Amino acid sequence: VERFAFPELPELRERSPAPDSPKVVWPECNDTETARACAETADGILHQLSLERPTVAAFTSPGDGDGKTSLLIALAPQLAKRIAGGMLVVDANFCKPDLTARLNMPPGETPARPALIYPTNLPRLNVLPALRCRGGSTTATPTHSCTATPIKPAGPWIEELREGWSLVLLDTASLAHSEVTPLARCCDGVYLVVRLGHTTRRAVAEAARAIRGAGGRLLGSVVVG
Repeated sequence: VERFAFPELPELRERSPAPDSPKVVWPECNDTETARACAETADGILHQLSLERPTVAAFTSPGDGDGKTSLLIALAPQLAKRIAGGMLVVDANFCKPDLTARLNMPPGETPARPALIYPTNLPRLNVLPALRCRGGSTTATPTHSCTATPIKPAGPWIEELREGWSLVLLDTASLAHSEVTPLARCCDGVYLVVRLGHTTRRAVAEAARAIRGAGGRLLGSVVVG
């Protein structure tokens, strides 16, 4: 598979949000134990990744409901605290944009505006919400089906995201959706989120084979309870 079915995106003219851009309120992680675990996970990830150049890492899971988005919501602020440059989190699950649905967008703002990248209320943490789409057109109304037909290559889109950010995290769909593996191949690495008591060993093994079989680099797994 050489092309990836992204909804057509406007050109990313702003490599970083303007200082006066409206801010998105990042969801809070109020559980102390979860925050502590994510701080340790962030240290491990940054020890593994080389941020001498801009790095793009994807987070996926063997199936739906494994807790991938909830993990990123708690993990992203911890990573942003520990890097020198700016960080961008991308909701790359265009068919079911759970991260976008959980963001507190500024009043009157929607993800379907020309300046796609928003700063958040947290230092160095920025977000690119998903363009929710139905029938090929963007809408600010939540939907769980994406029937957009425009095709956009994944490689150039990923390379655009590298500009201006030390670290880019993609919250992708699960590997139950075939469009994820071509995207994984274009990233510097992939983390597999596994949920205790939910994800089977067979599903984990098949997910790892799918990532490697597509030419992706499996960096490791993050286990959530």
